[in-house]
Amino acid sequence: MPFGVLVLYPEDVTTRIGFFTDGAETARREIRHDRGELSGFKTISGQWGHRLRAIEESLAAMKAQMSDGRIDAVITPVCPSLNLRGGVYSVSQAFIERANRITSHECPLDLGPILAAALARPRNALSLAVASYISSDELEPFSTVTGLPELSFGSVVETLNIQSALHRFAGEAGLPVSGASVIVADLGENFLICSCRGGRVLDLSDSNERGPFSLSKSGSIPAARLVSMAYSGLWSIGDLANNVSVRGGLESYTGSDDLNDVMERYDGGDAFAGIVARNLAYQTAQEISAQATVLQGKVDAVILTGVCALNAQFIELVMERIGWIPGEKAVYPGEDDLRSMARFAVTVLSGREEAMTLA
Repeated sequence: MPFGVLVLYPEDVTTRIGFFTDGAETARREIRHDRGELSGFKTISGQWGHRLRAIEESLAAMKAQMSDGRIDAVITPVCPSLNLRGGVYSVSQAFIERANRITSHECPLDLGPILAAALARPRNALSLAVASYISSDELEPFSTVTGLPELSFGSVVETLNIQSALHRFAGEAGLPVSGASVIVADLGENFLICSCRGGRVLDLSDSNERGPFSLSKSGSIPAARLVSMAYSGLWSIGDLANNVSVRGGLESYTGSDDLNDVMERYDGGDAFAGIVARNLAYQTAQEISAQATVLQGKVDAVILTGVCALNAQFIELVMERIGWIPGEKAVYPGEDDLRSMARFAVTVLSGREEAMTLA
């Protein structure tokens, strides 16, 4: 009997959903939420009802693509702040209560388990969550040094799409994952660019902290001037945090976090949109080149993936500057993390793996 799996991935202003039958995708949709409506909620956790309604509406519209429409499991990523070891978890009440106790930093992934449980319950389906992220402890020690001993690079980030791209390339190239030396640029709402060898991420830039700006995050910014802004009296800490990690990057310059929209403006003669778009490609290529030094120039492939890889014009601008790097240049447009999570769910549904539980 084939298993139907609904995968959901909440992000800053989108919720991506996909339906899979035994790991084969039959429907996918990116739900774009109005930023103004989301800003009306005091907390991210308060958005869950709004997002749940949007998901249910999308599922109704996708019904014809969903085979018999039966959902056996709903699966979502785990927020890194939960600090769980990698694997698939059953979303129990204890799991949700633990997630709700994490109050130091809210992120959209906090909504995942709550939404998964709410969608699974009336369908008599399993609700699952997958932990797949890395912390600074797993990187090469020298990659975390900043120049200020009190601070280090070391965000905990979701790397499911990076791992998906790495495994896909290794399979296509006939290499074991442990034998591949690659650079992966995951170009989504956040830009994650990393060097991998032996199946391990050696170094990674995250637009929340460093590297190129992304669709809504600032990337590397002048530290001294940021300190001056913080103490100018003109900005609250919340304003600064939003400008850096929620409304920074492409959106802060153009008013849009949609790369396709900005590229269309560029094609239509908007010179400023062109400057910003080309600079985004320029900074992306800079960071890819920096990661090549981590691998000492011994690169089997540079892999570009994520939603921005769907824009061929933008990818061409990046490629113009990284052609000198050895190895294949692979482009895997879109996000494969949904497919990977669907496969995790099937391993549980088929009994090949047992979901972990939190007491």
